[in-house]
Amino acid sequence: MAQVLLWKQIFSDYHNLDLSLSRKQVTRYLSNVSGNKIRVKITNKYGRTPLILTNLSLSTTKQFHDSYAFSLHGEQLFSIPAGETRWTDWLSFDILANHPIYFSIEAKNKQNSIFTLANTLDNQIIEVLQPLNDDYPTFYYGIESIEVDTSQSPKLLAFFGDSLTSQGYFTGELTQRLYQAFPNKLTTMNAGISGNRLLRKGNSISEWSNSFGEAGIARFKKDVLSSSPDIVLFLAGINDLFHPGAGTPSQELPSTNELISGIKFVQELCEESGCLFCPVTLSPFKGSSNHGIASWSPEKERIREDINHYILTLPHAIHLAEFTCDEVDSALLKECLDSGDHLHFSSLGGKTIGAYLFTFLTKTIFQ
Repeated sequence: MAQVLLWKQIFSDYHNLDLSLSRKQVTRYLSNVSGNKIRVKITNKYGRTPLILTNLSLSTTKQFHDSYAFSLHGEQLFSIPAGETRWTDWLSFDILANHPIYFSIEAKNKQNSIFTLANTLDNQIIEVLQPLNDDYPTFYYGIESIEVDTSQSPKLLAFFGDSLTSQGYFTGELTQRLYQAFPNKLTTMNAGISGNRLLRKGNSISEWSNSFGEAGIARFKKDVLSSSPDIVLFLAGINDLFHPGAGTPSQELPSTNELISGIKFVQELCEESGCLFCPVTLSPFKGSSNHGIASWSPEKERIREDINHYILTLPHAIHLAEFTCDEVDSALLKECLDSGDHLHFSSLGGKTIGAYLFTFLTKTIFQ
C-alpha cells in the first residue's frame, strides 16, 4: 500500500473577506483512486490565532447518512496553530475511483472568522455545497490536501498558474475527462492563485492584492514540487503583463528576457525533480482593463508574442494561444471563450479548452 495525493489546492490570504465561522461548511470532492484509508491536511496558513476544529467528518453521501469523524492525535476536537498546517490521523474509509466524497467542517477561533481561503468557480472536481457565506458561495476553508492509502500507483498532474488555472474551468473539465479515461491512473492538484505573477509578488491597489501571493518562481518548490508531481502543466506570466500600469507600478512590466528567465527557472526545477514540464503559451488579453485602466498595450502584446515564440521551442509545449485567439485579430480572445472581461475564460470556454487539452495530452503525454 502507498500514500497517494488525491487532491491539493493552494490557499490564499483573503483578509478583505474575513468570512464568519458561524455556520457549517460542506464540500464535495471527486476521487479518482480507490483505497481504504484517508487523511486530510487542514490549513491555517494566514491565520493569526489557532483554528479549533469542533467537527470534521466524511461521508459517501451529501446527506451524511454515513458519517466518519476525523481526529488528530486521537482527539476529534483539535487545534491548528496560527500560520501552520496539520495532517489528521488516518481514517479507515473505503474510497472508489470516480466516486464523490463529502466533507463537513465546523471550526472556531478567537475572532470567529477565517481568511485562509481557496476559491473554485467550477464544480466538477470540487464543489462547495454549503458555504460559510452565501455572498461568497465559491470560497471555502480548511482542507488543503487529501491523501489516500491505496494499492494503486497513479501519476500526479499539477496545474500551475494564476486565475485562469485557479478558477477551475479548464482544469476541471480536463481533470474530469482524464479521470473518466484513466481511473486509478491519475490524480491532480491545482496550484493556481488568482492574480499571481511569475516574477513578482502581489503589489496592487486592488483590495485583493494580499491574495495574489508570492512570485511564482518563489513559491513553485513548496507549492508544487513538495508534492512530487509527475507532470506540471504550466500557464503563468499573463499577470506579469496584465497588471503593470493598471493598479500596479508600470515599471514592474518585465522584459521578454526576464520572463524567459523565469520560465527557464521553473523548467530547470522540474527537470531536477524528474517531473515533466509542459509549458502553455499565453492566451490573448486585448481589450481587458483593471480598475478602469486599459491593461493591454502594443508593447505588452509584443512581449506576449515573443514569450509564446520561446515557449514553442520547448519540449511538450502546448499552443493554447493559437487555439484561443480570434481568427481576425490574434491579440483578442475568441468571443466564444471570453467571460466578458477579455482576459478570463467563461465556463463554456473552459470546457472547450479542457476538451482541447485532453485531446492534445492523450495523443502525446498520456498515450
